[in-house]
Amino acid sequence: MAGTDGTKVTYVTLAGDEEANASYDVAVQAVAASLGDTQPMWIDGAKAGTTRETFEDVSPTDPQIVVARFPRGGPQDVARALEGAKRAAPGWSSPLNRRQSGCDLRGGPC
Repeated sequence: MAGTDGTKVTYVTLAGDEEANASYDVAVQAVAASLGDTQPMWIDGAKAGTTRETFEDVSPTDPQIVVARFPRGGPQDVARALEGAKRAAPGWSSPLNRRQSGCDLRGGPC
């Protein structure tokens, strides 16, 4: 966010960390360079829908800014995603994986 005098106010500037502020500026430039790019869907670990008609996702703070374009999904994509999730569920829901990630699915901290 920029002030009326051109100053930039971010969480980083409020902390007064100039090195982090420089990194923030680099990241903003990198993101700005990719605004409006077309992104694929990812289904079951693979890109999907790359040749389909796309829709635009715009910034909630400025609808003039196209954040990205995404392929339109359909019922077949939902079915593939659900099948992939079912196959992957045993691995990511195992007690060992929950302990390693520090996440307790019974309401504890993640």
